[in-house]
Amino acid sequence: MRQGWNNLPRESSESRWRCPLPALAHAGGQREGLAALGEAQAARARKMYAAGSSVEEIAARFAVSRATIYRCLTT
Repeated sequence: MRQGWNNLPRESSESRWRCPLPALAHAGGQREGLAALGEAQAARARKMYAAGSSVEEIAARFAVSRATIYRCLTT
């Protein structure tokens, strides 16, 4: 039985550890993929914050984390 495991192709065991979606792989220290908020949503979030809405309220409205809203506000 042990010989059966040794005869498996090496790539089949290594493929489990690779990122299943290339868009989520890290490249150059930055994460690639879709942004949590589009440009229009980010602009709306900035306007809401300027109007006095809290970060928690904005995050709940767009169903994202507070960290996402803070990133949006700093860019």
